[in-house]
Amino acid sequence: MLARGGMSSTNRPTTTVALAYPNPALVGMADPGFEALIARVAALPDLICERFFLRDERPPDRRLFEFDILAFFLSSEGDFLNVLQFLQKDDLPLLAHERQEDWPLVALAGPCAIRNPEPLAAFVDLVFLDDESWNTLRLFRPPRRKEGFLERALESPGIYIPRLYKVTYQEDGTIALVVGEGGAPLPVNRSTVPRSTPTLQSEEVERVSSNVKRRTVAVEVGAGTERLRRMIGVHLDEQGLFDTVDQSVSSEATHLRLSFWIGLPTETDDDVQAIPELTKRIKHRILQSRRDERRLGEIVVSLRTFIPRAWTVFQWIPMAEVAVLEERVKGIERALRFQGIRVGHDVLKWAYLQAVLARADRRASVLLCSALAGSGDWKRAFREWFLNPDFFALRKRPLNEVFPWDHLWTGKDHLVERYRGLGLG
Repeated sequence: MLARGGMSSTNRPTTTVALAYPNPALVGMADPGFEALIARVAALPDLICERFFLRDERPPDRRLFEFDILAFFLSSEGDFLNVLQFLQKDDLPLLAHERQEDWPLVALAGPCAIRNPEPLAAFVDLVFLDDESWNTLRLFRPPRRKEGFLERALESPGIYIPRLYKVTYQEDGTIALVVGEGGAPLPVNRSTVPRSTPTLQSEEVERVSSNVKRRTVAVEVGAGTERLRRMIGVHLDEQGLFDTVDQSVSSEATHLRLSFWIGLPTETDDDVQAIPELTKRIKHRILQSRRDERRLGEIVVSLRTFIPRAWTVFQWIPMAEVAVLEERVKGIERALRFQGIRVGHDVLKWAYLQAVLARADRRASVLLCSALAGSGDWKRAFREWFLNPDFFALRKRPLNEVFPWDHLWTGKDHLVERYRGLGLG
């Protein structure tokens, strides 16, 4: 799809931008952040943009290497490898320093780029850290003038150019220092990182399955106990939860989806056991109100692995070990073997990969290249990597550790205060 920007007020050549979503179109078209980005970029003057999706079978109007700028929208760490696959598919050099002036300028945007783009630092020319930084595209002057553009873009807030920041490491593998060169600012953006986590709330949604419409009430419960719900910021007490359930009973809804996190910080066996106990109480409450079990449909208990991420109060906390998570999932499944209740969960090994990449530094470029060479064989890539992935996923950090993302934003002191206030360290 081509989207033309605003009318040009000059005679300068039009800048062309490829907006790439490193996932199939079905996923990308359902991402409101990507759609908002398309609208923002298309509104800029003197610009034409086209969107691309991974494994898109339709013939593109242009190849990626024909564009002035190629920008990837990242909503999940699982898409990092897909970025490299995108570049490889169109025969673009993977490493930024290998792309000369006649290659597109490669950029990152989206929630993952804002939190921690460092695993992809070796592959990209710049990162858009906020919405306003996209106005910098107006400084681009076709035909390709990559270096001149980057020099001008450096003066704009919200633009991160990884090659201008040098990282040194201590003997224990942690970061010793990050230094900006050539006038690169520290921090890159002097505001605090915007909240990029989804709003956790109850909502009624309509779904279509096998051409049969059904009403589903989806409730973000968060945790089985109110103590843990308060910790992760889900302001839903038990009465509020039951009120939501009562509303679903009085509506035409036939299905109920309850979403819980597992592996939360300070989570105990009692907290985990509270999930099936609460689910059974909810089912009993619905049956008492409806008196007709056939109208209930199905209760789906959705379990998601909690992944500590950058710029959250939990960035110092280790992820729960996969073996522990597996036992907790099995325990919940055993406790909910009832007709009309189904338990679903994410792939725990995939969650571990996300936890590694969510807090890794730019040395993860070696891991990504290995996974690309092995066609996505992460087990082999982890084995070949010169670093232990547990170092990033399963290690508790001291409060004075320098994080790979500390030089991007301010606001870490505020997170330290909250961390201490929760009694986590």
